[in-house]
Amino acid sequence: MKKKHLLACFLSLATVASFCQSGQRIDTGNYYNYVREGGSINWLRNSDAVPVIIEEIINTGFSYAFIEVGRLIKIDKTTSLVLQVSYHNNEINFGFIYESGHGIPVLLSDRDYLKDESRDDFTQTEHPLNGPVKYNRIKPLPKNVFLLKERCYWFQFDEKGSAYPVTKDLAIKILRQDIRAYLNKLLATMKQ
Repeated sequence: MKKKHLLACFLSLATVASFCQSGQRIDTGNYYNYVREGGSINWLRNSDAVPVIIEEIINTGFSYAFIEVGRLIKIDKTTSLVLQVSYHNNEINFGFIYESGHGIPVLLSDRDYLKDESRDDFTQTEHPLNGPVKYNRIKPLPKNVFLLKERCYWFQFDEKGSAYPVTKDLAIKILRQDIRAYLNKLLATMKQ
């Protein structure tokens, strides 16, 4: 029991320390203030995001047994949507889309869609084996589908290993904060 307690204390301290830069916590509200000149910028990809989404769903208390990756849902008679991660049982259904794509410069306004209660739209691309790509615009997204955009989860690095405040680990923590915010909002509506 003591080992578990010590491990929990260590992990808590490590988490706090990793969020600190000059005594200030870097989080979803201020990480764009830490973009630095020089170095390279990269973004969390689907392969980074999907395991994090799954972990956060489980950490919130939802059963692993009802989590799916790549679930195809029917929105109406003509429109289908693939969810990167979904949760589906007889009582509750929700899912996450992780939209690929990014650009430079990184802009704080990229996060505006998270604040917009009117729900953002999403364009899904369909790649047939033969023929042109088809674009399916879905507006609005269903209320139980949460959109995350790759362009918001950036990090900096360089070949010398110089320290940049927003590292890949910190970008993952920012992603976790956004996922938790959605799941907490979802739980609050379930209790009403």
